[in-house]
Amino acid sequence: MRSDPKVVPETMPLREIREKYPPGSAKRIFVVSEDGAFIGALDIVAVHEAAQDDSLDGHTARDFIIERDSFLLASENVRTAIARFEDKEVEALPVLASYNDKSIVGYLTEQYALRRYNQELERRRTADLGERDLFSTSEPPR
Repeated sequence: MRSDPKVVPETMPLREIREKYPPGSAKRIFVVSEDGAFIGALDIVAVHEAAQDDSLDGHTARDFIIERDSFLLASENVRTAIARFEDKEVEALPVLASYNDKSIVGYLTEQYALRRYNQELERRRTADLGERDLFSTSEPPR
């Protein structure tokens, strides 16, 4: 889990969001309420859509929220995370403290979760076989 999520308050004006996060600067931005509770993720493509140019001052982050129910809890394991990525079809999910405390403590990317899961599978398989390195590049002695 990464502990440096990009977060904006729901009341942040569209103009400020565009200035703070130009196209390509962030893949995932999460929106929080005034008390810091997770509300959803920003639709970054919609935020930077040219059609929004005329109404920059009339919109806030709240207007571009998507994926309100796409999150993980700090207590959930990597299998749950991988299933959630598959179910929600997203590349990153915020990690919340708990169901009662919806503050964002970090975020997890699907790529990182899969890499760590595979590393753990390799470690366990190696331990089961009694080998030092399951994917050793050197040839075994004959």
